[in-house]
Amino acid sequence: MFGLSGQPKTRSNWLRLFSPLMIVSCALAIGSFSVAMAYRPVAAAGLPVSLASDDFNRNVSSGWGHADKGGSYQVDGNVASFQVDGHGGIVSLTSAQRVAEAMLPSVSARDTDMRTRVQVAKNSSVGVYGVWTVARHSQNNEYRAGTLIFPDGTVFVNIRRVENNSRTRLVSLAVVPGMHVVPGEWLWMRTQVTGAHPTTIRVKVWADGTDEPSGWVTTVTDTSTALLRPGTAGIRASFRPQKSGQHATVVFGELAVSST
Repeated sequence: MFGLSGQPKTRSNWLRLFSPLMIVSCALAIGSFSVAMAYRPVAAAGLPVSLASDDFNRNVSSGWGHADKGGSYQVDGNVASFQVDGHGGIVSLTSAQRVAEAMLPSVSARDTDMRTRVQVAKNSSVGVYGVWTVARHSQNNEYRAGTLIFPDGTVFVNIRRVENNSRTRLVSLAVVPGMHVVPGEWLWMRTQVTGAHPTTIRVKVWADGTDEPSGWVTTVTDTSTALLRPGTAGIRASFRPQKSGQHATVVFGELAVSST
C-alpha cells in the first residue's frame, strides 16, 4: 500500500500523514477488527498553545462571565464594578475602590505570553491609571506587569513580584519612548513570563493601529523560589486619583493568553 506521496506506507511515512499537533491512539476490539481513533491538541516543538482568548462580545451586567476561551472570570473587588457591554470588559474604579482584578482560574501555566488591548474611557477623572497583566498567580503570590498612564499622557512600564501579599518592584519605571496617551485612545500591551530560577519578565506597549515593535520596553530576571511553579493568569486595573470623589473607567477590548 502507498501513502499520499506515492511512497510505501512504512511506519515513519504513516506518522507523516498526521499533523504534528495531534496525538493519535488506536484501540483494537477483541474478536472483531474495529479501530477507534482519538486525538487531542498538543504543543508542537517551538509553537505556542492558546490557553485563553476573549473579545468581550457579550453582555454581562455584573462580573465578566465566561471568556470566549479559558473559562469563567473570578473577580477580586466589588463584582458590580465589572461588566461587559458587547464591546469590552469594563472596570469601574473610584477613589474608594482603586484596584480591581479579574482572574481566569481555569488557566494554569508557568511560561505565558499575554496580550491585551485596553483604553481608559474619555469620561475618566484626572489621575494615574494602571493596566496590569497577572501571571503565575497562586494564593498570595504572583507576577504583575503594568502600564502606567500619567496625567500628562506619558506612559511608563512597571514590573512587580508579589509574595505573601508583599509587593516588590523588580525594575525602575521605564518610559515608553515617543508614546503619549489620552483617555479614549486604545493601546496594546504584551507580557512574557518564562523560565525558572531565574524567571524572565519582559513587557512592550504600543499604540493601537501601529505595528508591534520588535523590541521590549523593559526586561528583568527574578530568582524568587515562591514563583517557580505554574499559576493562573488574569488582568488588573488600578487608579490613583488626585483627590477624593474621582473615578476612572478602564476598558479591555481583547485578551489573549498562550503558553510558550
